[in-house]
Amino acid sequence: MSIRSTKRNVLFSLLAAATTLGACGESHPEAPSVAPTQIRARLGQAELLEIPHQIEVQGTVEASQVAAISARVMAMVTAVHVNGGEEVRHGQLLLEIDPQASKGQLSQAQGALSQAQAALALAERNYERFKALAAERAASDLEVDMARMQRAGLGRGRTGPRRCRLRLFNGC
Repeated sequence: MSIRSTKRNVLFSLLAAATTLGACGESHPEAPSVAPTQIRARLGQAELLEIPHQIEVQGTVEASQVAAISARVMAMVTAVHVNGGEEVRHGQLLLEIDPQASKGQLSQAQGALSQAQAALALAERNYERFKALAAERAASDLEVDMARMQRAGLGRGRTGPRRCRLRLFNGC
C-alpha cells in the first residue's frame, strides 16, 4: 500500500467521522403542542340485545318447482288472474277461457251421445230379434252371438259420453 492511498483513506475516515458527529449535535425544533379537544358524551347502562341477522344480496332466483299448465279444451284465453312468477295455491283460478268453445264441444259431445244411444238401441233390438228367431230355430247361434257382441260393445261406451259431458260442465 502506498502513502498516497493511506492518506486518502485517513482523509475519508476523518470526513465520515465529522459528518456523523455533526449530525448528532444538531437540535431539532419541537413540534408545537396541541391542546386536547374536549368531547361530550352521555353515560348509559350497557344492554344485551339480539340483532336479527340480515344480509342484503343481489342475484337471480329460480323456482324449485315448475308446473306446465294446459287446458282440456282448445279456446281463447279471455282473462289471466295471476302474474308470471307469482306464488299460487292448489285449486286457485289462474285464467279463464272463452266459454263458447266449450259450449261447442259440449254440443258435439251431446250429438255423439245421441248417435251412440241410437246405435245401442238398434243393437239391443237386433239382439232381441235374433234371440227370438233362435228360439224358433230361424236364426243360427252365430247370428245371436254376433248381435250379443255388437250390443255389448256399444253398451261398454255408455259412460264415455256422459263423462265427457260432466267434464265440460265442470270445466275439467
